[in-house]
Amino acid sequence: MDLGKDFAQLRDRQYYIRVGLEDSEIGGERTAVRVVCDGEFVIHDQAGKVLYTGTGDFPVKVTYGGSGASLSLTYYYILNTYPAAQRKEADAYAGRVSNLLKRPVNVQSDPRSNSSQLAVMFGPLTTAEKNATEPAIKKAFPAAELYRPPSGTSGPDRLEVRDVQGRVLAQASGFIGFRPKQRDGLTRVKHVKENYTGWAEPGMWRTKDNRAYRGMIEVWVNPKKRLSIVNRVFLEHYLYGVVQPEIGANAPFEMKKVQAVISRSEVIAKLRMHRHEGWHYDMCDQQCCQVYKGAMVESPDSNAAVEATWGQVCVYGDNIADAVYSHSCGGVTASTEDLWGGETKAYLHSVMDSAAYKEQPDLSSDAAARQFLTSNAPCFCNPNQKGFPDPTESRFRWTQTYTAETLAQQIRASEGGSIGRILDIRVASRAKSGRVKRVDVVTSNGGVVSLTREMSIRGALKIKSTFFVIEPQYDGQRHLTRVAIRGAGYGHGVGLCQVGAIMMAKYGYNYLDILKHYFQGVGIWRIYQ
Repeated sequence: MDLGKDFAQLRDRQYYIRVGLEDSEIGGERTAVRVVCDGEFVIHDQAGKVLYTGTGDFPVKVTYGGSGASLSLTYYYILNTYPAAQRKEADAYAGRVSNLLKRPVNVQSDPRSNSSQLAVMFGPLTTAEKNATEPAIKKAFPAAELYRPPSGTSGPDRLEVRDVQGRVLAQASGFIGFRPKQRDGLTRVKHVKENYTGWAEPGMWRTKDNRAYRGMIEVWVNPKKRLSIVNRVFLEHYLYGVVQPEIGANAPFEMKKVQAVISRSEVIAKLRMHRHEGWHYDMCDQQCCQVYKGAMVESPDSNAAVEATWGQVCVYGDNIADAVYSHSCGGVTASTEDLWGGETKAYLHSVMDSAAYKEQPDLSSDAAARQFLTSNAPCFCNPNQKGFPDPTESRFRWTQTYTAETLAQQIRASEGGSIGRILDIRVASRAKSGRVKRVDVVTSNGGVVSLTREMSIRGALKIKSTFFVIEPQYDGQRHLTRVAIRGAGYGHGVGLCQVGAIMMAKYGYNYLDILKHYFQGVGIWRIYQ
């Protein structure tokens, strides 16, 4: 099977991904990062050069633009240049030179001009490193040109690592990395204020909210001049920290296998999207990507589910499927075009969260949607079943009620501008899955505010999903007084319904059956061992 760039990108990374853990603003009161490695570790710069070797289990603090001695001047050797169209040739040359020098050699836009020319650059080098390597460089590369970036650009984003006594252990520009020497070593990280004196206390790094992570920790200065904490972690180990928080400890084992496959598919599909391009990580650790909590939430059962599905992904055609999921669909999943528009994906069409329907009902009218919402639909995510996970009951069917004044305040806050009083509110467009595509709000200013995007509708109305009906109430003067919104489900509703899939597992469906029910037409392939 030819998966093109999908799998190639992950393979080229040696199956590692970068997860953004925290961003913290650097302002008048600078922030810092507390790092504690459980065992022996090394601190290194962006080129991989070891700056410090530590014995482990004591905290260090990374600060931005610290008050210690300045970094040495930074130099580069420009070894060769190429036209921009010859990027492959430049990369190949850089690889050969890197093998010769046993140090990283980079290809980037030529910093000496504004042209599209590429430069093959050896560095960065401190003054001492430049002096030590100069004879060998001149001998091997007679045409090499020494380049020193202009003042103010040669390391403006200085990072310092200090111990509890305030001693500077390492300095680098823009990046500091921490790598445990032991393969399964863990690292604990947390943002703190630079002037916070309690950062070195043992209790501050042995609390539940101070998470520990497998793999390596990277601290970057990102484009907004904030410190980004990034966990560079093997994909399968990343999944150890995703399955448990995403599906819960009490989910059946087959459901945990389902979660492992869709989470793995999601990561690789999102690498293709470059969602966080320029920010030094591929995925964040929040719900907008996938909830990731590191090693402290792992369990033997969840890890076993990852291992049982090692390397398996959902595939449709020649691509790894973007196997999205949400908590509860309310009885019928949504098609991707119902909510987000753009490219239609056949495996993300609406399906019934049930085995009882011979054909899918059309819920595009208010009457049909209301009838479905008020019925005791025989759905996998219906809480009226033995063994249903209790905390999710209120997410199958729910009601939100507001006064007209409160609703107007919410819409003003969400959409901005002055809308006056709300005279009426109605569903203007609804998809076959029952999802509302547009809500029209008639205002006393003589205009109509239209809510058309999923998050815009949910944010303005403060509701759990876009599967709902509106029940306005008026006074004797036909003035809107209250609005009741009755709805179903929790989340966007596209793809897999997690609660429904849990019940399918409890009914004896295996993980392949569950995946193929929600993502119709996909195959499940193991793309690496």
